[in-house]
Amino acid sequence: MFVSFALLALTAAQTAFGQTGVNCTHPTAFYDQKIDHNSTKSGTFRQQYQLIMDHYKPGGPILFLQGAETANLSCLEEMVFEDWAPTLGAAVVQLEHRFFGVSNPSTVVNVTQRFATLTLENVLGDSVAFVQYLKKSNTKLRDAKVIAHGGSYGGWLSAMLRLNHPETFYGSIAWAGPTESLGPNSSNPARGNWYTFLSNIYSSYSAEVAAKIKAALATYHGYIKTGTNYEDLAHGLNLCEVPKNTSDLDLIYQSQILNAYTANAQFSYGVLPGLPGLIANPLNKVLNLTLEAHGALEVINASLSVLFNGACVDWAGQNAFSLAGAEQLPFQYLECRYFPIAADLIPSGTIFPVGSLGYSSDRGKFCSETFNMTTPTHQELSTKYHFTTKDLLAATHLLFTFGTIDPVSGWAPWQLYGRMTADRNASSLMVVPEGGHTEDSFNPAFLTKPGVLQAQKFQLEYIKEWLGVTTY
Repeated sequence: MFVSFALLALTAAQTAFGQTGVNCTHPTAFYDQKIDHNSTKSGTFRQQYQLIMDHYKPGGPILFLQGAETANLSCLEEMVFEDWAPTLGAAVVQLEHRFFGVSNPSTVVNVTQRFATLTLENVLGDSVAFVQYLKKSNTKLRDAKVIAHGGSYGGWLSAMLRLNHPETFYGSIAWAGPTESLGPNSSNPARGNWYTFLSNIYSSYSAEVAAKIKAALATYHGYIKTGTNYEDLAHGLNLCEVPKNTSDLDLIYQSQILNAYTANAQFSYGVLPGLPGLIANPLNKVLNLTLEAHGALEVINASLSVLFNGACVDWAGQNAFSLAGAEQLPFQYLECRYFPIAADLIPSGTIFPVGSLGYSSDRGKFCSETFNMTTPTHQELSTKYHFTTKDLLAATHLLFTFGTIDPVSGWAPWQLYGRMTADRNASSLMVVPEGGHTEDSFNPAFLTKPGVLQAQKFQLEYIKEWLGVTTY
């Protein structure tokens, strides 16, 4: 069965706070958006947005948050904009992504017909049309420069807004917005980058921990080939249900064990205690428990126990990340159509056993059978939507940020980091020390890591320089 790995990996951070528009301090509203921007006869649908004008001053910018793949809006008050807006005199606004949350252009039962207008052109067109509406309906904002923001898939979209609609979006900050590892296997040499980067995270923090994980996973991989005492394994890994065969063991490995090692690094946020849905710094807990563990199952369970907070692993039910707050079907569709991100290869030399992972490599068949479409290649996408290496290097007012404990960083446009330039308007890539997935997008009042807090300050200075201001 095909499972959208990218959906699991790219939504967990955005669903962590579990906020909806109605719970935000500032209420949401709706805009009548065109169903199809490429049709002169298109009807409209109600698209949700949130606007905060509390700190706006004449001449200030609009900080625009591009919605992504979650079912609920993340309140703007929970994000770094709460800190930036007073300094910049900025208006802050977010637009919900079409087909997610309550912004649905179609509810037709046939999925191919329902999602026919879920194209990148329409997603970007929604944001362009909404900004035009916002400026027209509010004379204060008529001449305001717009800086797009987004995290993960939304970060990629925010970069696409700058690259494809520079007349509307003056700049973009793309938090963990991947530009690599798109496309089917034969055209995607970066599909092994995820596990290479993840392996290096564990090795960098503790060579001993990395060695113990490597040995434990090699032992478990042997069980997948030859079988083992399933009841003992279920007890050792605290599984809710005893596996019945080696196929079950492979499913547990791919959907639970690998995801646990991913989540405990990628979402290891330095947040203050008490925030709902978040455990502070789980990576540190995994490292300490692994050092104390003895035997393969105890080593592996060190990661599982942290992710599931001691509860049994429901491997036959929900996946390790849980899809609460995410909407899988429309995201699978857009993965097939224009965002075919892939982490389906574990190359040699990492702490993980070498191999191809079925849940991503089955995408081509899934896309063909479910939506009757062929997955585009990276070259086709990057050429059409202007994110080739040449395009990225030539861009201005475009900043990508990636955390050092986020495996999505393996999909970063590192060519921007490798060049030396004093031009602050040139496109750039910022490394966030000890940063988890999009952690630098959070409200700094929640955060504790000095490197992440400093990165947020650096990003604010980029915006100031783009706008040509120092103070308001």
